[in-house]
Amino acid sequence: MRAPRQYQRHQNKTAEASIPNHHIVFFHRPKLRCRQVHFTGAYRCQACVQADVVDLSSLGNATFDLVYTGGYVAPWVSDLTRYYGEAARIMKPDGLLIVSEYHPFRRVWSRSASDLKVGINYFDRGPHRFEAATDVLYHAPGELEQFEFHWTVADYITAILASGCQLIHAEEFGDTCEEYEGAPMTGLPRTLLLVGRRTG
Repeated sequence: MRAPRQYQRHQNKTAEASIPNHHIVFFHRPKLRCRQVHFTGAYRCQACVQADVVDLSSLGNATFDLVYTGGYVAPWVSDLTRYYGEAARIMKPDGLLIVSEYHPFRRVWSRSASDLKVGINYFDRGPHRFEAATDVLYHAPGELEQFEFHWTVADYITAILASGCQLIHAEEFGDTCEEYEGAPMTGLPRTLLLVGRRTG
């Protein structure tokens, strides 16, 4: 099923112009900041909240028309079902949950400039422990301990369905590769986009 215009990744400006008087919350980046936005014909940030995405008790039930989560949040969250459950809880009936994540197919490879070799089993969700330098984009050894969870495509879909949302759109896009990714992944999908609509 093809998503309506405002969900399509190439229609961001159209989306902002076509959904006036809607309340939207964004979850983004490892620090997991929430950003509440009210669209009244122009983009305006009303409030920023730093919170644990699996406990959004500071946000009321059925408050938002749309929840967007992107910027690779999910690998830092240990309970995907609870995370999306909280997102659905704060959505109004028929509200939208938009999930945009780094594609799971890109998380399995060993670091190599010339060869693709599986380094982590696709079904090994972790937690995976790393010791990294302060520049988290480049995997140089360092003293910062971090943990990641490698969710599968099915994990994302199952968690969305378990939250009480109906999956209305799925898309994979982008096939280029950046230096920081550490392996020649050109041709593999870069981003997984899923859209759910809250039922009931």
